[in-house]
Amino acid sequence: MSYAVKVKREQMSELRRLTRKNETEMAKTIGVSRGTYRRAMEGENVSAAFIAGASLGFRVPFDSLFYTVEMKTKQAA
Repeated sequence: MSYAVKVKREQMSELRRLTRKNETEMAKTIGVSRGTYRRAMEGENVSAAFIAGASLGFRVPFDSLFYTVEMKTKQAA
């Protein structure tokens, strides 16, 4: 069984609002490109570096900004 990590978009948006940062500033704090930040906010999986950057950069626990989902795997024919 495999899992993917996703951003809790509402919480990340609220954090952005509270810190008064634009997308570029959010990405810089996390340590990723603006494009990577936007893709995460659109629902793509995030990397360990993204998770660590957000958790450490904003001093918040993992579960306040992220959640896991089970990935569907293709069965061999």
